[in-house]
Amino acid sequence: LNAQTMQNTKDYVKELVDNNTPLSNYQNALFFKENIVKSDADDIAGKNLSYEEYNNIIIYMREVFYEGRKGWLWSVGETADLRDFDKIMIRKSQNKDKYAYYIVVYLKGKYHKKKYNHVKGSPKEYKPLDKIEILIGDDYETAKKIKKALIHLGKLSGSEVRDGDLF
Repeated sequence: LNAQTMQNTKDYVKELVDNNTPLSNYQNALFFKENIVKSDADDIAGKNLSYEEYNNIIIYMREVFYEGRKGWLWSVGETADLRDFDKIMIRKSQNKDKYAYYIVVYLKGKYHKKKYNHVKGSPKEYKPLDKIEILIGDDYETAKKIKKALIHLGKLSGSEVRDGDLF
């Protein structure tokens, strides 16, 4: 993984996140500047991003649907800067008899970060964000691969990123 370029690592982690939804009525998506237009990134970030902010953006979105995929119900977006990564760890979650994993990315707070929340029939809300929580299914090996790739992206962006599962 250390020989991987920034673009190869973005593509790799995006594919892992996008293809590992926790439930059948969820849809995950990971965005970087290469796969989102600036106006959409601005909308999710809740501000007009500078060129530098847009170049270093990471957006994790999840959408929830009702009755399988018949209708959209709710969207959550977490926007941060790759240079702001501090510590990344894996957290296991259980809902009844089903497991899922969160890859938790703690942020230093030096750059713009926001949480976007939009429920059907309500206005969009923006809230402060201190961490990104990427929710995937019950595959621990995939969670480890995502964590490792995100640590690599943070380091390629110039951030001193710590593995939160080591201490």
